[in-house]
Amino acid sequence: KSAFALVQKLNGEDRVLAYHDRSDGGLFATVVEMALAGRSGVTVQLEALGADAVAALFNEELGMVLQVRATDVSAVLAEAQAAGLAAVVIGEPTAEDYVRFRHGGRELFADTLEPLHKTWAETSHKMAALRDHPDCAREEFAATGAPHDPGLSVKLTFDFPSPSGGGWPEGRGEGARTSRVVSVGDALTPTPFPGGEGTAINIGKRPKVAILREQGVNAVLMGGDALVDKQFWAISGPAGEGTLMTFDADPRKNPVAKPLVDKFKAQGYDPEGYTLYTYAAIQVWSEAATKAKSFKTADVEKAIRANKFSTVLNEVSFDAKGDTTTPAYKVYVWKNGSYDYVN
Repeated sequence: KSAFALVQKLNGEDRVLAYHDRSDGGLFATVVEMALAGRSGVTVQLEALGADAVAALFNEELGMVLQVRATDVSAVLAEAQAAGLAAVVIGEPTAEDYVRFRHGGRELFADTLEPLHKTWAETSHKMAALRDHPDCAREEFAATGAPHDPGLSVKLTFDFPSPSGGGWPEGRGEGARTSRVVSVGDALTPTPFPGGEGTAINIGKRPKVAILREQGVNAVLMGGDALVDKQFWAISGPAGEGTLMTFDADPRKNPVAKPLVDKFKAQGYDPEGYTLYTYAAIQVWSEAATKAKSFKTADVEKAIRANKFSTVLNEVSFDAKGDTTTPAYKVYVWKNGSYDYVN
């Protein structure tokens, strides 16, 4: 609770450039993921976290890793201490491509971002190769972490003022030379390790659409299915008016699903977004496992591809690739606090 309150306060004061939880994989995974997200090198000194370097790297106790400006370090450490939290400086972003961990004068680990990114993405790649076209999945994986690949990006032909702050994504520039990485943990845990990630919704971050509107950008903005959620309007307010997004057909409009929709609403829950699609997916899996008389993935997958299934969303079937035979993708627009299909 104290850690959450501290992050809320620091974020409201625009003193948090970046932060991440220390969960599965410990401090090692946390720092590597931050470096990959920002395409920035980082050097971490582990001495302040104790004599046991392995525990420092892979302990999964609660805490968090914050990136703050060098000029804010002393104040942030003092506020953490006042809140009963242990906090130490563990490193800083660098302009090189390397992620380095050091302890006791020895370099324990050092590698460049591209192989780290490929290792991190390998599991997703293998899943994509089974789900999508294998050649497309292979090409995407080959470009993962490429230092000169900008990915999906926009090159503006006019000056555009950026909002205050920065964060690790700008780590190769001035931010890399003027910020520090701080490990914050509950004082009651054995060691001050990182943890406790937040999102734009639960840490009070202002949505980018609101910032863009304030800066006079009136372009039509478009996003994906994450925006099919009333929380988007809760944080964007009128700035979200006219925002477009793509998603499957609204299952609440499906007459077959009406009885279940009514039951949800009677309990005060609006089954928007993926709620009914998840319900249908579980029905398909359950029926396929019954038909296959097996819980093995290969057996259930074969049964799914070979049969039709009665679900809350009507009859469902899949082609040889695994895609639904009745796709119904739609474009939605936010208007007056709610969303619906674009006419």
